[in-house]
Parts: sequence; C-alpha cells; structure tokens
Amino acid sequence: MSEGLNPEHWRRLRTHWADRDVEALADALIACVRDAGDREAVEAYVRFAFTPDVERAATLATSPLERELLRNLAHVQQLQERPAAYGDYCAPVARQVATQSADALLDHNFPEDWTVAQWLNALALRETVPTRRVAVVVTMRDEGLSMLEFIAHHRALGVDSIFVYSNDNADGSEAMLEALAAAGVITYVENQVGPSREPQRKAYAHALHLLPELWRHEWVFFIDSDELFVPGASCDHHLDTLFQAVAAAHPTRLPSAVCFNWRWRTSDYRYHRDARLLQERFVYANSHNLSKSLVRLRDVLCMGQVHFPQIVPEGFLCDGALRVFPYAERWDERVPDYRFGALDHYWPKSFEEFSIKKAVSDDLAEHGWTRDFSQFFEWNAPEDVQHLQELPADWVRVVRAEVEALSALPGVADARAAVEANLPALLARFDSAGGLESVYVACMIRAHRERGGDLTDLFEPESPLARYMAVLEPAAVVRGFLGEFLRERVWDALDHLKVYAAARVPAAAAGFFNVALGKPATQSSVSEWSRANTLAGDAAGAVDGAVTGSYGFHTGIETGPWWCVDLQAVYPVREVRLYNRLDLPERADFVVVSASVDLVQWQVLFEHPEPTRFGGADGSPLQIPLLGRVEFRFLRVSVPGNLPLHLDEVEIYV
Repeated sequence: MSEGLNPEHWRRLRTHWADRDVEALADALIACVRDAGDREAVEAYVRFAFTPDVERAATLATSPLERELLRNLAHVQQLQERPAAYGDYCAPVARQVATQSADALLDHNFPEDWTVAQWLNALALRETVPTRRVAVVVTMRDEGLSMLEFIAHHRALGVDSIFVYSNDNADGSEAMLEALAAAGVITYVENQVGPSREPQRKAYAHALHLLPELWRHEWVFFIDSDELFVPGASCDHHLDTLFQAVAAAHPTRLPSAVCFNWRWRTSDYRYHRDARLLQERFVYANSHNLSKSLVRLRDVLCMGQVHFPQIVPEGFLCDGALRVFPYAERWDERVPDYRFGALDHYWPKSFEEFSIKKAVSDDLAEHGWTRDFSQFFEWNAPEDVQHLQELPADWVRVVRAEVEALSALPGVADARAAVEANLPALLARFDSAGGLESVYVACMIRAHRERGGDLTDLFEPESPLARYMAVLEPAAVVRGFLGEFLRERVWDALDHLKVYAAARVPAAAAGFFNVALGKPATQSSVSEWSRANTLAGDAAGAVDGAVTGSYGFHTGIETGPWWCVDLQAVYPVREVRLYNRLDLPERADFVVVSASVDLVQWQVLFEHPEPTRFGGADGSPLQIPLLGRVEFRFLRVSVPGNLPLHLDEVEIYV
C-alpha cells in the first residue's frame, strides 16, 4: 500500500469524480488537501474540471502552476475526445517546454502535499484510455555521445514513445534532440529549471502532471540516459513476451510496477572513450541490489523517489522474477533476479565520459549529487571472466543498424559530429587541476592505496594503471603521480616513475620532474630590460621551460637583487639547476641559492667565496645536487653587490 495516502480518501475521490458530484467531490478534496481554501473556491475548481475551458483558467488560477494545471485539464479533455471522434492515436507535440512555473510541482511532489488543482488534474488524466503499450521518460544532460544508442536500443525493443527531458547542455546536444524531435523519433521537452531545483524530479513530476500525451500509454519506464533495459531469458529477451508473462503471473490485477535490478556495467578502469556502442565496449557486469521501475501509469501517484513509484492504495510491486514484495520493503536489499529483465547501468563508462558526468553533478551539488573522481574507481571493477555478460551479437547488430538509421535523418549526423567535436573542450575543463589524465592517475593511486596496495605495485605489468600508462600522455602520468606523492608525503615509487618516463620518452623524461615549471615567481624589481612590466610577469620567464641562452627575467640595478619561485607545496628536492645568460655570465659569478618552507627561515643551498662561472644553453648550467633531498617550498636566487640579476631558466628536480 502507498505511504502517505489515506485509502478512504482515495476511494472517495475516485467515486465522486466518476459520479461527477460537485459537492461530494469538494468535500472529499477539503478532507485530503491541507490548504484547500474556502469551499466556494474548491467547488469552482471542481466545476472547471468537469467542464474545462482554457479561457477561464487564467482568471480562476491563483498561481502560475495552477494556471498550467487548469489549462492542462482542458487539453486532457481535448485529447480524450479526439480518439472517439477520429479513432486514431493523437501524436504528441514533438517539441515542448517544461517552464519554470512547473518547478513548483516539487513543492507539492507527493500526494499528501498536492493542491486541489493537482488532484483534479490527476483524476482527469486517469480517464485517458491507453492506446499504446509502453513509453520511456528519460532525463538527459550532456549525453550527446551516447544519446543515439539509448534511443536506438529502446526503439529496437519496441518502445512506442520516448520523452526526453533536457536542460543546460554544454556538449551541444540540443541540436541532436531538435533534429530527432523534428523527425518524430522523440518528444523533446526543454526542461527550464530554476535555481535550487532538481532537474530529474522536476521532469518526472512534469511528465505525470503536465504531459497528457504520456497517459496514452499503459506502461512507462522512468529511467536514466545511461540505463538500457534488457528483457530476460525467461521472456526470450523480447518485450512482447515480457508483458505476456506479467499478465500471466498476475491475471487478477496487474502490478503497479515491475522493479528491475541494475546490472552494473564495469569498464576495467579504462581511460579513453571510443566510438563503439556501449554494448560493445562494456561486456562485464556485476549484480546490483538497486532497481528502477517499469510502472503501470494509472497506479502511479508520483515518482519523487525516482527508483520506485508512490502507488495507489490497492497497488503492489513485483521484482524481476515477477514475485510480489511488500511496498514497505522496496528499499531493502534483495538478491537480484534477472529472469525477466535487467537494467544495464553504464555508470562508469570510460574516465573521459565519467568526467562529463562529474561536471554535471558538480552543478547539482546543492542536491547532494556531487561525485568525486575517486568514485570511478570505487564503483568500478576489473574485467573478470566470471562477470562476462555479453549481449547477443545479433542484438548488437540490430541496435547498430538503428543508430545508423537515426543518423541518416535530416540534421542528425551533423549534430552528432558537432557533439564529438565538443569533447576536447569538455575534457579541457579540468586543465586547471593538472589535466584530466593527471587527475585519472592521481585517483587510481588513491584508490589503490585505500585498498592497502603499495605504490610500486602500480608499475607491475598486470596492474590496471600499468596497462593504461602505456597509452596515456607520459607527462600527465608523471604529474598525477607527483601530485599524489606530495599529497600523501610518500615518495618510495619515484625511481619506478623515472624508469617509466625514461622508457616512454627518453629525450624529455627528465624535464617531467622539474617541479618549478610554470609555478608563480616574483623578483626584487623590474627594469627597462624586463620582459614584462610586473614583478610576477617578468619573473615567470625563468620557469617557462624555454632555455634560450638569453635572459628570462631582468631586475634593475640594485643592491642584492633577488628572484624567488613558490613551488606551492613542500617538495623533497634532489637537484637545482640554474641556466645563465650566455653573453654576460660574469654577473652571476657569486650567485647565492637559498630555500625555505615558510619565507621566514632560510637555508643556503649554494654559495661560493670564489667566482663560479657557469653557462646554460651551451650545456654547462650550474647543477646543485642535494644529497638526501632537501624539503622546501620557496627557492630564492640572489647576487651580492650593486648590479642586476638576470638568468635564463631555473629548474628544480625531485
């Protein structure tokens, strides 16, 4: 039985609606609606519901949402009259908008919080005679890379209609949605979501209250865009047979929902995305106790719980084996049973694709949907032959053919190509964190250590990271490792990392361990010879990675000029290298190099009472080895006397 809805209230509402009894229905609404208002207003709403007139909706409504609900009542009546007049299915409007007015549905999401207008709307919708069997309602955001496969898969299954809600896309997928809607493949609902509103729950509420075309269907899947329903072996993997089996298992009354367990598709921690179908790329899966629901629409009151519907008092749920289970136990863990179907959940995909999911969830942080990159490794698994769950090759061919057919529709191929072209920009959003590949490496290290592993294990040939290190950008791999070494204050695998880098890119490997590169720097002054007119701008020339033989920065002529770099963390440094200006090298003959953790206490790393001439681009920089490593954050270079300081480049190696 449903929670929060009085069975007697439900019985009275249905009875008096069917009888078209204005006074009795008004009494029933006042009894079950918390803020029903005065009786005269309630009766006015009831009379409107029995004889709706869209022109009167604006004068009767007390809020933008009420106005939409009352107009919807008039639209519902028109749709219900059309089949009687024409004997055909009234196709939905291909392009619709869920306005911000409908955001208020989330304030009244569950029936115990519904308004009078919502109740009347719900009663009216339930009079719609279903002429189609099953629809899908799905929310999509930045899903352009796999959108066609989702749609193709469910069309190939025999789903009658697909309603796609989408909002705030950064990948350019609106153009693909527009093209598919124009071709009649989907109904595209632009979900205009206001601040602090959750798009998915808003979409589901809108579909149930303000999408009357949905009620032409008897059954509806409320699922996510990374979930593909797969009928089970007990129904020969066919949707038709599934519905026959449901009817045979429950001949007296059909279930309110069939709750199919997830089959959690794993990706073996792979980094790169490729253009094959999800069903071709991810053939391993683990069982999962959570479910999503195929709902019998007229038994559903709301989808505020997302995974399970809130149902009418006389309704019941069944599982993937078509066995009834108590509604109150819907969240309890049960052993998954995939006999009649599974919901293949492609949650991790590749790390590149996961980064898009993470960026979307970051925007929904206020709703508790934040995802850390570490979840990619926590909620994933290696490939294990025991978990091989390949779909039949014939089925994959069917889906691929349907994808190709959709791609041939006007505008779809161009829109799809534009989404593909946007992928590098989406991945570049993480450049400020060192680049996505570096983030991937750091998170895998973290996950490995949390499982009790040693860092050196990651360099073993059988480790997941070792496999992917062969295809990742070596500089990014090193950045990822160094970041984690620094975070954990553990450096025992540094030599392994240097061996890896030297093997991948012998000529450039050493430079990967220069932790001064690109770090903020400053100096004592600027001069007419400076490359930039600010202290930081000019000082940056010594940590830009360019050894030219000239100077990277230039102070003014002053007593004791200095230059300083901030490594932004305390590193254990093995060596410092100074590259001199080749045309005036003598000005740095008495150079002093000092290091500090806090800019207060300084340790001299190098000074010499006698002149120390050194070069740079000619192959003879000043190399200062630090035996046993010296830990510091700030490095300062200075010269005594009244003269300028100008060097070509400064490198600091861990």
